[in-house]
Amino acid sequence: MAAKIFGKSSEEKRVLEPSEWVDSILLDAKNSRASDVHFDPYTTKFYVRFRTDGALYVVSEQPLGAYQAVVSRLKVIAQLDITEKRKPQDGRGQLSHPDLKASLEFRVSTLPTIFGEAVVVRFVNQQDALFDSFESMGMSPQDAEVVRDTIHKRYGLVLVAGPGGSGKTTTLYTAINQIRAPEKSIITLEDPVEFQLEFVRHAQIKPDVGFTYAEGMKAVLRQDPDVVFIGEVRDNETAEIAVRAALSGRLVFSNIATSDSVGTIARFLELGIPRSFLSSTLSLTISKRLLRKNCDNCSKPYAPSEKLLKLAGLKSAEGANFLKGAGCEKCDLKGYRERIPIFELFVVDAEIANLITEGATTKEILEVARSHGMKTLREAGIALAAGGATTLEEAVYTTPA
Repeated sequence: MAAKIFGKSSEEKRVLEPSEWVDSILLDAKNSRASDVHFDPYTTKFYVRFRTDGALYVVSEQPLGAYQAVVSRLKVIAQLDITEKRKPQDGRGQLSHPDLKASLEFRVSTLPTIFGEAVVVRFVNQQDALFDSFESMGMSPQDAEVVRDTIHKRYGLVLVAGPGGSGKTTTLYTAINQIRAPEKSIITLEDPVEFQLEFVRHAQIKPDVGFTYAEGMKAVLRQDPDVVFIGEVRDNETAEIAVRAALSGRLVFSNIATSDSVGTIARFLELGIPRSFLSSTLSLTISKRLLRKNCDNCSKPYAPSEKLLKLAGLKSAEGANFLKGAGCEKCDLKGYRERIPIFELFVVDAEIANLITEGATTKEILEVARSHGMKTLREAGIALAAGGATTLEEAVYTTPA
């Protein structure tokens, strides 16, 4: 199988064995700051794409005849069944190499498609991903103080909302890292377990043997926990157990799939949680996005269109320092390099808890939360764009209206 050794000149090519080729792709992905690697089969060829700074880019195109050997290598690394091609599989693996200071850890997910199994590799780097403080992960000191005040309470429900890859689990683990101690009983239920921390008991969900989130929570509550971290609230049973755990005096952390922080209320109501239970337990929802950051080497002033300014709720560009990357060698001609987080904190105080109980609409609750000082994701993104950290397009099209 012929493969280009990325990072060298286009003339430097050599023939690699499938296993060596896969290893070189994974190493190059890590060196390119990619978070994920996609292997996509089609009729006569397959593509390799890197997700860098949130966007996918094609980095290699190979003949389909070589693809099965590539998939087998990835399955072997992740300890998956190489003979099973009809069902999706998930696993975890690592790669050691002289060029790496530590083993490269990643998750592997397979999905049967009409052309073969599509494979996605997601890197897991505990040292890079786990932060010592909320400020070090990009949160403002004011917001960080709000979160710290909440997570040091003895009970309540703390949620993080956002799309995949936005750092939800990292945010929650940063919170757990702040409160873990020998005198606290902390248990996590995950699929898969992302990190390992001292004085934290980690449990791996295994649906194939009946160990689901719901069954796991029942067992966890018999283990005398002070703090429980549920990988994700997915269904009625999990939501109900999470809320009841918070009602019984535990601090519960979890991820939830909603577009913004206030939307978590509607989601829990859809899952059948009574308003009175939710208002008594929900303490804080953090909504998070990662915006592509302007390349600091090629960014130049630009004037956003009138349409874009209108979408952003701005009358003009006056007083703003809008910048946009022109594209250079440092950013691979993309205009963006790295990403910057934005946060939306929805604090459930006494007034908002009463509104939830009384059946107020999401819009009414949002208006009160904003009057209490909450800044929305859209507002946070526009503030970054106005300061030149990202483009107005990125701020508007990456955040909910």
